[in-house]
Amino acid sequence: MRKFLLGVPLALGVVGSLTAEESGTFIGAGYQVGQGRMNTNLYNTVAPNGTSYPPGTGPDYKNWQGTNVSWHAKYANGAMNGFGFLIGQKFFFKLPHAKTKWLGVRYYGFLDYGFSDLGPQLSLVGYDQNVRLSMVAYGIGADIMGNFIDRKNASVGVFGGFAIGGNAWQVNAATLHAWKAALLAADPSANLSGLPHHGNFNVWLNFGFRTNIYKHNGLELGVKLPMLVNPFFPSKSANTGGYYYSLKRDYSVYVRYLYTF
Repeated sequence: MRKFLLGVPLALGVVGSLTAEESGTFIGAGYQVGQGRMNTNLYNTVAPNGTSYPPGTGPDYKNWQGTNVSWHAKYANGAMNGFGFLIGQKFFFKLPHAKTKWLGVRYYGFLDYGFSDLGPQLSLVGYDQNVRLSMVAYGIGADIMGNFIDRKNASVGVFGGFAIGGNAWQVNAATLHAWKAALLAADPSANLSGLPHHGNFNVWLNFGFRTNIYKHNGLELGVKLPMLVNPFFPSKSANTGGYYYSLKRDYSVYVRYLYTF
């Protein structure tokens, strides 16, 4: 992989004589894959042996490797696939004594979408359909960029930065109904008014590898890490500390194409 990332721009470097990477406005789109997670402190009792399991698991719940994982978790997780868009502007600078403008910064606005199927949930209300999560993330971000290869018509480098914005979550209607029923079954005095909380503020870390070819075309392989959890369904109760269902996208790995004007 390293030889490929380095070799393609170098090979292209002998083809043309266009200028190296410059400042400009860019747009981009890409595919994302990561992990969606549901976390809860509400354990459900599975008859007939009375053993307690978290929602999303059961007496014979196995991961993709076939290992029984029913005993260890209070959450359910699954692959979250989606896409992302961004638009922004980048600036490259020539430092004193440097031969090229290898250091740059950029700012951008972004919109991401993800979907995850966590599998069946076994609950106090007999619900056994799959839990499906939909997520939209949006906000603004800024990155520092550095090119360790900077040729006339191709560059290769790295980037890193952060973003701030909002997350909006939705679950399928049957899941939402089951969660409400399970919370009330565990604590009939729970106050569910104003719930669920579909949106929350979030902060993301963002880093990866990048290449820019013939001034206008860019490819990036990166990782985005959301820092905060959405308290999707925190019940309020005078009798207990409250039960909850929370949602989070643990990470996303993405590949995207960018076009600079």
